[in-house]
Amino acid sequence: MVSPKTEITASKFPKFLQIPLITEWGWLIAFWCMCAFNGWVLKKSNAALPLVIYFAIFPLASIVSRLTKNTKIIVSSLIISQAILALGICYLNLKLSLIALVLYGINSLFFAFILLFVSIESGIMVPAFIVCVVAFLLIFAAWEWIARLVWYCNLAIATNKAGRQLRNFFENFDSAIFIKSGIAAIGLSVGWVIGGLF
Repeated sequence: MVSPKTEITASKFPKFLQIPLITEWGWLIAFWCMCAFNGWVLKKSNAALPLVIYFAIFPLASIVSRLTKNTKIIVSSLIISQAILALGICYLNLKLSLIALVLYGINSLFFAFILLFVSIESGIMVPAFIVCVVAFLLIFAAWEWIARLVWYCNLAIATNKAGRQLRNFFENFDSAIFIKSGIAAIGLSVGWVIGGLF
């Protein structure tokens, strides 16, 4: 089932992005791919088991909003959740390889599509600002740090959008959280297995 808002949004995109699979399930596919990428990187980085488990279940952090109505606790839990992901991504000991470079490139391409999406939805100002910030950082920071920043941004946005897509489809917040967590765990597991092979 596609909402009228989704149909209106989809009609704004170029023809090659108006495929039903993309307009209806695009963010879920992107989220699954990001989680698979997480699994591959965690395997290659020999990450600690607690961090691996956290990357598999991090969408469950949103369940805090069901346990308490205290805004400070909810906001704090979400900030802590995102901080763990960001720090984990920044400090994983990933050795550069051809596959890693290809995956970083795919992440950059996905980031470009996100900027396109934002520009269509909200105008060109925010994407232009982001591009300027990234260009500025490239001058003063190592490119790999920028690549990891892009990786985190992609994961955060895909997680958010996939959650909304699931919530709209099931019309149930709890179902959306648990299904999104299942997608994260399956995606990470697939990436982990692939990381063991390649």
